[in-house]
Amino acid sequence: MVQLPVRNISRGGVLVGAAGIDLTIFALGETLAVTIVDASGDLTGAAHIDGHVVRHDAGGMALSWDRSDAAVRDVGAFLDRFYSKR
Repeated sequence: MVQLPVRNISRGGVLVGAAGIDLTIFALGETLAVTIVDASGDLTGAAHIDGHVVRHDAGGMALSWDRSDAAVRDVGAFLDRFYSKR
């Protein structure tokens, strides 16, 4: 398991920071199991989805799940809960 900081997230994808890890070990197009949690690490409210690698850059990697209606729904529900706590 690799834990990475989220730089930007939306209902359809995420840009994660490299955190000192060479993320090019994950090939473009590769599908990864992704668990999205808030800063508390609360797994009961987490979103569990499959994302595919769409981009690498100097600071991280982008994953998308926008082809899956269920994943978009699950991440959307997570984001709604996250922003309602603020």
